[in-house]
Amino acid sequence: MYYIIYSIFYLISLLPWRVLYCISDALYIIAYYIVRYRREVVLNNLNIAFPDKTEKEKIIIAKEFYHKLIDSFIETIKLLSVSKKEFDKHCKVNAEALNKHYATGQSVQVLTGHFFNWEMINLGSSANFTYPFLAVYMP
Repeated sequence: MYYIIYSIFYLISLLPWRVLYCISDALYIIAYYIVRYRREVVLNNLNIAFPDKTEKEKIIIAKEFYHKLIDSFIETIKLLSVSKKEFDKHCKVNAEALNKHYATGQSVQVLTGHFFNWEMINLGSSANFTYPFLAVYMP
């Protein structure tokens, strides 16, 4: 089963970014409006996190969340076949600043918020840094 799913994802990953984002838009509509995947949980969490926001504002945030979630899923599939040149066009990593510090013998630590596709940043960082790169995650 693994090889079947991997093969399907690999074939999908060969599609251009533009087509993949169109697929992502369609999957967003399906996930948010039709399947309503964990929609009540998301909206309930937004009620807890943002008690002062209006219902309309919370729905906008929920829709943005779903759109970004599906985009991240599609981008992760694309990583199965993306070339470094194509990746560098899509994801900018400013490695020069960190490489400069590392070259002087300084340790380098980067802390980020959860606002992007982790798989993409890991691939981009490991390909552009001149030193070993390790990602650490804590739930």
